[in-house]
Amino acid sequence: MLVEISWRRVIGLFSLAFISNSVPYTTIPYLLIIAPELTKLEGVELALSILILALGASLGKLVVYSAGRLIGQFRRVRREFKGLVEVVNTHRNITFLAVFLAAALPIPDDIVYIPVGISGYNTVLFFTALFLGKLVVTVMATLFGFMVVLLIEEAEATNWMYVSSMIILTVVFTYVLGKINWSEIGRLYREKGLRLAAIYVVTSAIRALRGPINKILAHFKKLWNTKIKNRDEEEPGR
Repeated sequence: MLVEISWRRVIGLFSLAFISNSVPYTTIPYLLIIAPELTKLEGVELALSILILALGASLGKLVVYSAGRLIGQFRRVRREFKGLVEVVNTHRNITFLAVFLAAALPIPDDIVYIPVGISGYNTVLFFTALFLGKLVVTVMATLFGFMVVLLIEEAEATNWMYVSSMIILTVVFTYVLGKINWSEIGRLYREKGLRLAAIYVVTSAIRALRGPINKILAHFKKLWNTKIKNRDEEEPGR
């Protein structure tokens, strides 16, 4: 029975990570979804779960990389990306680092993997950098989950507050990702480089959050003004 449950967990974690990462430019915050479950594990079971998630995510992104590699087989595409092909294959160490950072940071990494695939970058080097990066980001997400649990326990909060906080974070994260123009980021990355593309991501995220925050503040301000007005009407002598 224990073996059966263990294999169900392995298949479930692997499938979630693989599917969430295998569709280009489709970001599913699976690590935020799975973080509450990871905090319930410990020891070998936790380490194995992190490795399975990292492997599933890496193989999913290998599909994205393979799509780029397939596109790169067309002569016209190879001509268009001739400069990129030369840079990627001349500076292999920098490319390795770029793939690792794209995987290790919570950013849309497909804008890196597809061009790298088009350039025909070594598959073994790509997968190695990718797996190491996914391992780092999975560990970071797990630590984040433990930190949230610790904070809630310190505040003597109930389990429903923990679940609610994770749901809110997931909704906010997904909302921000949906508001970002990923096509524009891809264009900036190709034409201007990773730095400007990253700046665009940050500024887009700020703009996406600014609107809802202003509306919430305006709503509370309206409620406060209404409360003050009602109190003055009830106590005209003040």
